[in-house]
Amino acid sequence: MASRAHAILSEVENAESELDRQRAQVIGDLQIAGFATAARAILPLTVGRLRKEHQQLRLRVSERQPDEAIRLVVAGHLDIALVNDWMNAPLVLPDGVERLLIMNDAVDLAVPADHPLAERASVELTELCSEPWITWPHGAICHEWLTQTLRHHGLTPEVTHTAEEHQTQLAMVAAGLGIAVMPRLGRGPTDGVAIISLKPTFSRQVYAIWRTLASERPAIAVTVSAAHDVARALS
Repeated sequence: MASRAHAILSEVENAESELDRQRAQVIGDLQIAGFATAARAILPLTVGRLRKEHQQLRLRVSERQPDEAIRLVVAGHLDIALVNDWMNAPLVLPDGVERLLIMNDAVDLAVPADHPLAERASVELTELCSEPWITWPHGAICHEWLTQTLRHHGLTPEVTHTAEEHQTQLAMVAAGLGIAVMPRLGRGPTDGVAIISLKPTFSRQVYAIWRTLASERPAIAVTVSAAHDVARALS
């Protein structure tokens, strides 16, 4: 059943690619998704730019967690997805999926403005052994990365609060509920919060992914290129 579905998807992709090449235009419908901060910071600018430059290209945007987005790309329900991994936890993609690194997103430490560390320019990760942490929900890729990274550096993290959105995490930090690591992409206002560089430095990588079978479609190439340009400008 899976091999038959793959064969049908391959036939559809080849037909769409050939039709697009014959038209010599960037045209058609694309389903594109991104994780929360990419959906907020990268995709609106990308779609806005493409609507002006390619008026016959119709993009539909949704927010998806990376693991879900990868499954949907493989199954043909998404054409392009923006996903992320971490420098010490690389992304593994299934066969038949292409990727392009579109940005490196640096990560800092967020502490309450009245925290003893607030005036520091940088802090060693090992100095944070007794701090309560605010992080993403259990099961999220970012939560697992943080807890594993802290344990690797000899810390047993006390995760006291979780929230999916960065602004919610920052509000908790500002209220004195704990500290958090905070990627720069889509960070937004940091009132009541001090942002400090971490040592060692950490970053996450943001990729555009799409099916190898769709690589010949002009719409895919144009959209990936636009997302790359927008992300590069943000970084």
